[in-house]
Amino acid sequence: MVRRLSLILFSGFFLSLNYAQFNRNTKSVSGSVNYIMHLEERNKGYSFLRVNPSIGYFIVDNLAISLSIDYIRRFYAKENSQKDSHRPGYGFGLKYYFHNLYAGYSFNIEKYTDLVLKRKIIETGYVIPLNEKVYIDLGLDYIDQRTGSQTRTLTFNIGIATFI
Repeated sequence: MVRRLSLILFSGFFLSLNYAQFNRNTKSVSGSVNYIMHLEERNKGYSFLRVNPSIGYFIVDNLAISLSIDYIRRFYAKENSQKDSHRPGYGFGLKYYFHNLYAGYSFNIEKYTDLVLKRKIIETGYVIPLNEKVYIDLGLDYIDQRTGSQTRTLTFNIGIATFI
């Protein structure tokens, strides 16, 4: 699946070299807030609140590199014996834009005291212009996380993106 998405990304890139929604040297500042609920048997689930600001730089027309910071707060159900926790994280990635649509790939790392989570994220979305520089960002992320076991998650994100 990753190979197919990569092939689609690169094909779109080469087919659209003459169209520039965002020009080289454009900078972006964006962010999103996510709420994720994870359910388990006997109501022992938990939920996440994730705040994810990022900055980007367009290295060529429509193709940006980005750096992000994650702050994740985990809330456990009352029936669960674990305590609420929080953790920082960071990531870097690439994102390609074409006619308000985008696709990208990023790699994120989150650190616990005794564990490091590594995530590969394939993302796609649509940006809705509010004006020439500010957009609402509607995104869909496929997250492949590996620790002792493999977890795959699909998330929907809403955020704001600015391009200067």
